[in-house]
Amino acid sequence: MFKKTIKLFVIMLALFSFGTSYGLEVADVKANYWAASEISNSISNKFLSLNEKNQFLPENTISRSDFVSGLVKVLGGENLDIFAENSLTDLKTSEKNYKEIMIAEQLRLIYGYPDQTFKPDIAVSRAEASSALGHIIKGNYSNPKILERFKDGADVPAWSVPTYSRAVKNGFYINYPDRAKLRPNDKLTRAEAAVLYDRVLKGLDLVDAKYKKDLKTMVPDVLIGTEELKIHPNPLTDVVEIYNNKKVIKAGNIIEARFDNPIHYKKAKVGDIVEFTAPRDVVTEQGTLLYKSGTKFNSEVIKIKKTAWREHNTKTLLVLDRISTTDGYNFEMAGVPLSRDKQFLWWKWSRLIYTKDRNTNWMPKKNMRNRYPEAEFLLRYGYKVSPRVRYHNKAGNEVYVLLTDDLIFREKPVVVEE
Repeated sequence: MFKKTIKLFVIMLALFSFGTSYGLEVADVKANYWAASEISNSISNKFLSLNEKNQFLPENTISRSDFVSGLVKVLGGENLDIFAENSLTDLKTSEKNYKEIMIAEQLRLIYGYPDQTFKPDIAVSRAEASSALGHIIKGNYSNPKILERFKDGADVPAWSVPTYSRAVKNGFYINYPDRAKLRPNDKLTRAEAAVLYDRVLKGLDLVDAKYKKDLKTMVPDVLIGTEELKIHPNPLTDVVEIYNNKKVIKAGNIIEARFDNPIHYKKAKVGDIVEFTAPRDVVTEQGTLLYKSGTKFNSEVIKIKKTAWREHNTKTLLVLDRISTTDGYNFEMAGVPLSRDKQFLWWKWSRLIYTKDRNTNWMPKKNMRNRYPEAEFLLRYGYKVSPRVRYHNKAGNEVYVLLTDDLIFREKPVVVEE
């Protein structure tokens, strides 16, 4: 009897903790549910709502109408005036989300069907949802090879491959509960929609400005001070800027990464996707945590150039272009791997060889969004800052990574009303 009482008390405490921790109580979502925090955020931000029984119905599918309505609110466009004319034959003014759907049409967030219908009541699929999110991301480049990392990547509908690829690259997708599968043709659940909204909210910097029409103003950046990063003894710079709402690891710093999948210079092909993981927490000398171990980096093979055998320097040029933190934030980055530690060459142990030119003019311009226009630059200067080694790495090998652009970690967006 005593054990049953204790068990009941623990269950009630867990339920109470969920309600008090997130400022609300949801009848059908337990504290340990995989998407509990994202669901709570969606409710508190009014992206999604509860029914009259205080239920969220997390495993239910979500209609196209409700999904689009939530997305418009995530992007802050729900207060826009409607100027577009309704050309959708099945969308009536009585539709509960009529205004949000019209705003989505006006902003070109999502499109209707070729027969001029919107079909607001049908369930949205994972492919439709992630493709809509891929559509609003900055730039227009996508590499479909990124889908090959999933067992069912070939199941992604042909029409959605370009935008789905961009969504995956930027972290705007779902692969729960099996991380190795996308299940693109499954219907999206309300819980999964809440997770996608949360990822977009955390990755607003990745969204093209023309889709963010909120009548609010971001809190201005205020520099608090500078700190140092001492991962490698001889970086081009060790400066980290700390702001009121972001942390900036300046271009020229060196960080560490661990290969998640192997790459061999003889087998590598242009366009191949290579993933890395941060092997350790990254903390400044002054004690500020920048990101945690387990943070993911996405990279792509941009160019392969063979050199004389005696130089052992066939280069597989990788450019790291995305970072995904352990708490679900995704940011742009630009970096190039340097080498493994203590890799043996026939005449000496390898080491990092830097250019003597410390003029900051050698750094690439901040424009990594349109098919890597700095690839030629990175190739040319990569030889100056890279060791003379063959590019042959196994999963688990660690590398140094030179940041060729500022790496910015922005905090959760803070806004003030105008």
